[in-house]
Amino acid sequence: MQPIAFAIRMAAVPGQLNTTPIVNKQFYGLGIDVNSGMIYGAYVPGFTQNGFVFRYTSTGALIDSMEVGVAPNGFVFQT
Repeated sequence: MQPIAFAIRMAAVPGQLNTTPIVNKQFYGLGIDVNSGMIYGAYVPGFTQNGFVFRYTSTGALIDSMEVGVAPNGFVFQT
């Protein structure tokens, strides 16, 4: 299974798509916390080793990253 490439773009003008990604990285899973606006990306280097989660602000600035278990691919947020 190949990772899915997500190019996350925010519209600067309502109704228009920004052509510059705010996060330009390949993720296997993607989540956006609607309460905080934080973006979470799951990176899988292989299916026999641990993956990583990257956390970004809503503007695309990297906050932090952490090593997680094998093949991270989804996120759940409390409302």
